[in-house]
Amino acid sequence: MAVKNFGQKPIKCSPIKEGVIKEKVNEGKGSHSQVFDLNIRIGEKEHVVKVGEWRNYRPPIIKALKISLSRRTVDKAVTWVLGTKSVGVYPTPESTKRAYKEEYKLIKKYLSPADKDNSEKDPRQELSDDFKNPQSELFKKMQSLLGDEESAHKLGEIFERHKNDDFLKDEQLVIGLPRDLSKEKIDRLRNKGKHVPSTYYIFQEKVTGDVACLSELNDEDLKSRSLVTEKLITLALLQRKMYKDTGKLMDTRPDELIKSRLEWFQKTDNILVDKNTNKVFFIDTRWLWDSKTRFIGKNWLNLIDHLGRKSVDRAIKKYVGLLNPASSPLIK
Repeated sequence: MAVKNFGQKPIKCSPIKEGVIKEKVNEGKGSHSQVFDLNIRIGEKEHVVKVGEWRNYRPPIIKALKISLSRRTVDKAVTWVLGTKSVGVYPTPESTKRAYKEEYKLIKKYLSPADKDNSEKDPRQELSDDFKNPQSELFKKMQSLLGDEESAHKLGEIFERHKNDDFLKDEQLVIGLPRDLSKEKIDRLRNKGKHVPSTYYIFQEKVTGDVACLSELNDEDLKSRSLVTEKLITLALLQRKMYKDTGKLMDTRPDELIKSRLEWFQKTDNILVDKNTNKVFFIDTRWLWDSKTRFIGKNWLNLIDHLGRKSVDRAIKKYVGLLNPASSPLIK
């Protein structure tokens, strides 16, 4: 993924050419970025752009509770409390580059099929091998989770069917000044020796069609779409594998933490389903929950495991139970 500069004449001091960014498409959503449609195509495909928020921060507690805090202040507090920069909320060039190298690339390793020329271990092949071995730790855990050996074998069949699916869309990254910050304001800040904010622009291939967030789908929707359910199971297995390997969990927390505080997978807006093609995509590629973080990590409350990993296991168990034998060729 290359870092590119779109356009020649910037709008104000933004690196993005005037007229490229269109209307907002996630009004009221997104505590870290806002998503906009584009007036241009990148190649032959439609894209959206995620623009990092740098002004105020609205915690995703509950939609009706409209709290707005200083983003830089919250970022410092989060860093101090959690003892890590991996969950920062204020974009800087350093944090943006780190997020690309340490978060996006890691997520891509698990959610996109392995590059044939890559010499690293393929986590998908490791999962496949584990499901074929009834003595493996994974197989035994899935057998315990689902209740019997036959169900664990069927889970392995589901994964085998979808292990080459790609759950990510292509991305391109731009780092630069905010589009809503005037040159005059920037000059004043610089002349006074004050901090000049920056942000990121992530151009991500758009998920088009009849699209729904996973949080919007109910049990009946999933029962009638066994292919979607199987893909969700596969994505959950890959997320579980990444957590086991690295101690880091993808951001599938609920859109409203108060309403769904114990469910960190099935109530997320970060997984999209195209109901026309039955394809599933994970869209938030710049936020990971680390099991080593202070207070909420494994040495303290261990919330990452209790809320996140256990939510993934519950989703796997529930989705296997929702599979309709009449519409799924893998379930007998």
